[in-house]
Amino acid sequence: MRTLVYHAGALGDFITILPALAEWRRRNPDCTLVLLGRPAFAPLAAIPPAHVWDIDRAGYAPLFRESGNLPPALAASLGSFPSALLFARDDSPLVKHVRAFVPTVHHQPPFPDSRIPIGAYRESLLPGPFGVSRIPALPSGFSSRDQARELIPPGQRKRTVVIHPGSGSARKNWPFERFLACAGSFRSQGLSVAWIAGPAEEACPVPPGDILLRNLPLPAIAEVLRGSCLYLGNDSGISHLAAAAGCRSVVLFGASDAMVWRPAGQHVTVVSNTPACSPCHPGTRPQCDNRCMHGIPADQVLEVIRELLNADNPGDTIYFA
Repeated sequence: MRTLVYHAGALGDFITILPALAEWRRRNPDCTLVLLGRPAFAPLAAIPPAHVWDIDRAGYAPLFRESGNLPPALAASLGSFPSALLFARDDSPLVKHVRAFVPTVHHQPPFPDSRIPIGAYRESLLPGPFGVSRIPALPSGFSSRDQARELIPPGQRKRTVVIHPGSGSARKNWPFERFLACAGSFRSQGLSVAWIAGPAEEACPVPPGDILLRNLPLPAIAEVLRGSCLYLGNDSGISHLAAAAGCRSVVLFGASDAMVWRPAGQHVTVVSNTPACSPCHPGTRPQCDNRCMHGIPADQVLEVIRELLNADNPGDTIYFA
């Protein structure tokens, strides 16, 4: 049996659907998932390249048009699926087109309409209780050990703190100079510092002597995170990846609601600041002064990290700035 999975969101959102995909496979052991979405994310769900429909290809554009019939070849392709899992808005033309050709469709809007943890919300996609954990986990083999070993040898990785200073929105970013202050403290304790950077972090200058991990494929990032002693970052896709990789993580929240969007896992610690105007992401809001993230002091974050590094079994905790 083949099942079409549609997801066109960002990395962190994709990681939150992994438990639902695992549960679908548990209920349907002979199922083959075909992803209509972003090819770079497919390995996270153990979906091979041959089973990926690249959402950016022009041939799939008719799925998102309100009017007109689908091209015959695309309609025939949809008709070959007995089932589909759709993470799309209720008013998306894609939902209407898929329902016209696929007998069994499970559909869920990307964002919950109430303040519940995203993992609990994802469980509502399928009827009945889940038989798998709602905590996302990476599939076995989703790593690039050779590339990660070249970047940071495994022995050094155990004494390395990984920092990702960016996110999908400037509203969610802690001031970069505070990440720099934390990095200086880590170095003074004899730890190495590695920075994850993509196109959004081009303007973030990495201190000389630190390790720069720029524009790496997800398997290499996951392997580096898997062996590192700590991860520090904002509410971002990389933070969800760190949690799924099992890395002890400190994640900073302000503009988005930690109750809903925090990465899941007993090894994840959230530091959150919630002024009256928070949360404001996702959604539109007049430009603000980013007081939520500016209200998280570097000293407090370092104190939380010191406690974690000295703890044998760090708990699942939210600290409020």
